[in-house]
Amino acid sequence: MLGLSLLTLLLITGFFLLETRDRTMEDRKIKLRNLVEAAHATTDYYFRQSEEGLLTADDARSQAMMVIEQMRYGDNGYLWINDMKPNMIMHPFAKKLEGEDLSDYQDPNGTRLFVEFVEVVKREGAGFVDYVWQKGDDSTVLSPKLSYVKGFSPWQWVIGTGVYIDDVDAEFYQRARAIAGIILVIMLVMAFISYRIGKSIAR
Repeated sequence: MLGLSLLTLLLITGFFLLETRDRTMEDRKIKLRNLVEAAHATTDYYFRQSEEGLLTADDARSQAMMVIEQMRYGDNGYLWINDMKPNMIMHPFAKKLEGEDLSDYQDPNGTRLFVEFVEVVKREGAGFVDYVWQKGDDSTVLSPKLSYVKGFSPWQWVIGTGVYIDDVDAEFYQRARAIAGIILVIMLVMAFISYRIGKSIAR
């Protein structure tokens, strides 16, 4: 009885933890998708302005980039634009990358992330890419990162943004440790009760 009760408790707890982690990750994905969709809609607005003759093509691109460059979220969230080669078109912080060929730009695991961004856009029009990247000033501290990108075909742009997701796993393991402590207490109590019942039956 003690073993079955413990097994049931572990299964229910494990399911709850995994469900919570998946829901948190899905919330992150929805946020990234909505941010890129907003930037994509902004780009489309200026493109239509140029199509209607209200702006030149160069002015439309310039104004779209200016608006997207100012889009911020969270502590340091931002969006960038690269093209399909891939060359960097706009990055709000790494200005030295603008105009640079990013074909060989890769994470410490060898993932050529900008090439992956372009491949996702070519295959599906939009999607997510996982990779690892330096977090903070310490180059030895690498954290998993998730980006969402979407293509804007009239200008051959890839618009994207990304967030670190190490805190999702950290929260998962923190909850797991807390619940493991609770389960241990419950198990000890159940073991004591089972011992007393068994002793009583034997007597």
